[in-house]
Amino acid sequence: MANDVVYYFASFALLREPTLWRWSHVRHHSDTIIVGRDPEIVFPRPPSFARLFPNFLNILGGTAMLKRTVVHALGKVDADAADFIPASEHHKLIREARVIVAIHLAVIVWSIAIGSIVPLLFVTLASFYGVWLVLFFGLTQHAGLREDVLDHRLNSRTVYMNPVFRFLYLNMNYHVEHHMFPSVPYRNLPALHAEVKSQLAPPRPNTWAAYRELIFALRQQRKDPTFELPVAELPEPTGPARRANAMTAQGVEAWGVEMVRSAGGVDLGAVADLAVGDLRRVDLDGRTFLLCRPEQSMHPRQCAPRRWGPRRLLHRMSEAQRALRPAHRGTGQASGTGFSEALLGRNRRRPNDRLDHLARCRRRRNDSHDDYIAAVR
Repeated sequence: MANDVVYYFASFALLREPTLWRWSHVRHHSDTIIVGRDPEIVFPRPPSFARLFPNFLNILGGTAMLKRTVVHALGKVDADAADFIPASEHHKLIREARVIVAIHLAVIVWSIAIGSIVPLLFVTLASFYGVWLVLFFGLTQHAGLREDVLDHRLNSRTVYMNPVFRFLYLNMNYHVEHHMFPSVPYRNLPALHAEVKSQLAPPRPNTWAAYRELIFALRQQRKDPTFELPVAELPEPTGPARRANAMTAQGVEAWGVEMVRSAGGVDLGAVADLAVGDLRRVDLDGRTFLLCRPEQSMHPRQCAPRRWGPRRLLHRMSEAQRALRPAHRGTGQASGTGFSEALLGRNRRRPNDRLDHLARCRRRRNDSHDDYIAAVR
């Protein structure tokens, strides 16, 4: 509840519609800088510096978001939003847009009534003159990095920052780690970084170094949109290799257990056969799923239908990530104490991502033994 309150307040302060931004950011995480899929690409190639500088005062981006909010408040959902927001969420999008527009109109009326601009300075206009720091930090995340790749080590950037910047930025400078494990709360990102840094590209040593790199890349991409920054050879995973075997539900054996269709779904084998932290890709009827076991103990009530949270057993993967690369999979393995127990396991809040087209998950008892069978439908 507290997370949702903060999220709604922050969204309003940034002129963002909460439902729109929630689903947009889910797509951004699953399809990071995938052209035509990621709705949050800041620098489409070739990049335009002329559009960048006005946005330090949110002149272009802010006015565009306000216009979009008004359109949604009128009951219309634009094509871009409809592409990544499920139809079942459209009513929330419209309702939130109407509330946002009503608040801004009320502030305008208030300012006119008292003959002072002060209310506007604290509400609507603050989203313009106060946004420069958001952009200052945000540019370090992906600007100038590779398009159309699935390895977050290539399309995201981790930057070491001083304590003041880390406090203001809520540790989002560990951005590769955030993209790999988005459910890890911000306070645990430094610990996550310590777990996985041996398997990542070297972080940028400071903010200035990150800006030197991104400015150089953007200047080159302005001349040649195909330019890519040179990438050093990425380290191989040092922890135990995760098994992420591709499977089909057509009689093919999966880790020694044949998947069997039943009236309620598809048996994928005993939970005990899936180690904590393991991932399994499942291709079923043209859809792709990721089977995972984030915790040691699993009780059937913890995976009831429609339950959200880090205990969920199964979620649908984005189409753009069906062909997971070995390097991309390997970067998720933390050495030492498993990240899901040490880091993700501490986060018991309801996640704000609610992944696109999340598959229903259920668990049913196997009468032949005391294990539980994972099933999808």
